[in-house]
Amino acid sequence: MQVWVVYESKLGNTFKLARAMAEALAGKHLVRLIPVEEAETPYAVDLLIVGCPQHRHLPPEVTLAWPFKLPPGALRGMKMAVFDIRYKRRPFWQRDGAAQMVAKRLKSMGGILIVKPKSFYLEFRGQPITENEIIKGVAWVQEIADKITPHTPPVTNIAPGKKVVVTPHRSEWNN
Repeated sequence: MQVWVVYESKLGNTFKLARAMAEALAGKHLVRLIPVEEAETPYAVDLLIVGCPQHRHLPPEVTLAWPFKLPPGALRGMKMAVFDIRYKRRPFWQRDGAAQMVAKRLKSMGGILIVKPKSFYLEFRGQPITENEIIKGVAWVQEIADKITPHTPPVTNIAPGKKVVVTPHRSEWNN
């Protein structure tokens, strides 16, 4: 499966989370990590993950503008997931954030959101994203990839009653 992780990062936290997500998926999928400023038209992409920051309750301008730079219909039918990074606020101050705004824009351009937009949080202003939030982000993106990747059971050509021989890994040959 081909996955693009497109991100906008002002202070480096969104980049750090996007890179961790891309690295986690790279073991099973063909993954491309791209800053939104350099992202071209996503052809033959099975999953598009878009990440952006939210600064001072403002939408991410570059990320919101990117879909309008693409050819008409470029996102039609493409599976997508969107995340943002924001500061923790009191519950009554929480409202639709950057991820929801970007998700609405991508949907209006024909994209298919396969999960609700997700927010990851910074503990304090000016602090880097915590390892715990990165772990949550990696788990979130792996769950999404597993959800859309076809699961096929492994094929075994072993007749009933036959003994299975396991070949050791090269590192075990001399032991």
